[in-house]
Amino acid sequence: MFKIPTVIKIFSIACLVQLSSCKTREKMVYFQNSGGDSLSAQSNFTPILQVDDYLLIKVTGIDPEAVAPFNLPPETGQMTQNGYMQGNAARNGYLINADGTISLPVIGVFPIAGLSRKEATEQLQKKMEEYTNEPIVHIQILNYKVTVLGDVRAPGTYTIPN
Repeated sequence: MFKIPTVIKIFSIACLVQLSSCKTREKMVYFQNSGGDSLSAQSNFTPILQVDDYLLIKVTGIDPEAVAPFNLPPETGQMTQNGYMQGNAARNGYLINADGTISLPVIGVFPIAGLSRKEATEQLQKKMEEYTNEPIVHIQILNYKVTVLGDVRAPGTYTIPN
C-alpha cells in the first residue's frame, strides 16, 4: 500500500482551506443589483425619512402672515461685544420621534417616517391647505448620513450637518 507523506497531507489540507475560503464577486453582499456601475445606480437614490432624522420644514406662501404660524421662530446666535456671531447657531428643526411622527405648530402630530421627502412635502401641503391658500413646503434633512465602506482609514457612518 502506498503511504502519503505527512508534509503532502498538510499542504493539501492548507490548499483546500485556502481555496474554499474565497468568495466570488457575485456572492458579496455590497453593491448587488447595481447594473455593473455602482455610481450610476446610486445617483437616483431617494432617501426615506426615518426615526431620528432631523428636519428643517419651512412654509412659504402668497400671504406671509398666513403661513407664519407654521414656521418655527428664526434662529438667533450669541452676539459678542463686537457684534459678531460666536460659533454656529443651532438650526431649528423637527426630530422624527420613535413612533415616526413630528409635532408641528397648528397641525399637531403628523406621521412622516417611511415617506420620501417629496411625498412628505405633498402631504404637508395638502394638510396646510385646510388653513391657508397655496402653501409651499420645503423640507431639508439636517442630519443626512453617509456610510463609508471599503479599505479606507475610517470606515463607518457619518452625519453630514448641511
